[in-house]
Amino acid sequence: MRQSQAPKERHVILYFQVHQPRRLRKLGFLDIGHTGDYFDEQLNKDIISRVSQNCYLPTNKMLRKVVEKLPNVKLCFSLSGVLVDQLEKYAPETLQSFKNLTSTGSVELLSETYYHSLSSLTPNEEFIIQVQAHRQLMQHHFGLYPEVFRNTELIYSNSIGSKVAQLGFKGIVCDGNGRTLNGKDPYQLYKHSSHDRFNILLRSNRLSDDIAFRFGNDNTRFTVDDYCRWIEEVPGEESVVTL
Repeated sequence: MRQSQAPKERHVILYFQVHQPRRLRKLGFLDIGHTGDYFDEQLNKDIISRVSQNCYLPTNKMLRKVVEKLPNVKLCFSLSGVLVDQLEKYAPETLQSFKNLTSTGSVELLSETYYHSLSSLTPNEEFIIQVQAHRQLMQHHFGLYPEVFRNTELIYSNSIGSKVAQLGFKGIVCDGNGRTLNGKDPYQLYKHSSHDRFNILLRSNRLSDDIAFRFGNDNTRFTVDDYCRWIEEVPGEESVVTL
C-alpha cells in the first residue's frame, strides 16, 4: 500500500480594486485658468449611479452572503478616495453597502493613493500626502486603518517599497510581471531587502486575467472546476495565489 501524499497548501488572496475617476467636461484651450468648473458632474453622477446599480450593489450583496456563510473566506478591497467621495455625494446607499461588507470582519481595506495617481513616480512629497489622506479617509468612513498598501496599477520598485514601509505599512501588493519577478516564483511571499517585516505579495497575472478577461469568452471558455484545478497545479508545496 502506498501512502497518500498530503494535499498541497494553497493560500488564495482575493483582492478587489474599485475606482471611478471624475470625468472632465469639454474644455477649450482658452478655458484653462478662466473657469473653476472643470468637471462634468452630471456625467459623474450618471456613471456612479449606473455602476452602483449594475455592479457594486449586487456584488456586495453577493459577497456578504458568501462571507457570512463561509467565515474562512476573507476579502481585500482597495477603494480610491475619488470613488468614496463620489459615492458619498451621489450614491450613499452604495457607500453603506461597502460599510456593511467591512462590518462582517471578513474584509480588509487596503490603502492607496487618494486620487489613484502616479505620484509614487515623482520625487516630491505628493505621494506621502495622498497616502496619508487616503488612510484618514478609510478610518473616517470605515473605522479601519489600513496596514497593507496597493499602489496605482500595482507599480512597484524597491524604492517605492521602502517609502511604503517607512509609512508604517506591513506589506504591499504588486504586479507579478517579469520585470518585478526577475526570474523569481510569483506564488511566494517575499520580504523587502531593507525592511525585514515588510511583506511583498505578487499578483498572479495569468490566473487574474483568466477571471478579468477570459471567463465567459466563447473562444477561451472554462469552468469553475477548470479554474480550481489550475490553482491546485500552481507549483510548490505551499503557495500564495493573489487574485
